[in-house]
Amino acid sequence: MNSAEKLIDRLVEVGAKVEAANGRLVVRAGARPVPGELVRLLREAKAEVLATLSPGWWRRQFVVRTIDHELGGARSHDDAARLAWDELECRWHMQRGERLPDWQCAGCGEFIGGIETLTLGDGNRAHLVTLDCLLRYGARWRGSATRALVAMGLQAPVQQNER
Repeated sequence: MNSAEKLIDRLVEVGAKVEAANGRLVVRAGARPVPGELVRLLREAKAEVLATLSPGWWRRQFVVRTIDHELGGARSHDDAARLAWDELECRWHMQRGERLPDWQCAGCGEFIGGIETLTLGDGNRAHLVTLDCLLRYGARWRGSATRALVAMGLQAPVQQNER
């Protein structure tokens, strides 16, 4: 992981999002303000962060990660590509995915109230009464990530159950 990726991860940890727009970095704070030191580091690494947010970076990462998973013959090319794709979907979601208010279920969108929930790795929450909310949210965020990656010129590998 390069320093730009680490900076982006730190922004995500404080609930912020960063995007590239016309050669500029646009940072949107979440519930907490972005620490001044982090803003300073982001300014210093602007070129590297912009490169990391570019479609070309995502395409290169897919190729590199596929090759990495395929090396040694432990995985077929198709299996390696699916694993690399899954990693990029997760990375895109953690950097740019939807963040809902604490009171809202990420799966059904309803008020959480006193119902038991699971706090997910991205900070969102889902009802635990059934697995429906968790499954719906997983399908939605993966779909969003897939659409974003495809829009950047990547081609989703064929999933095993689609054969």
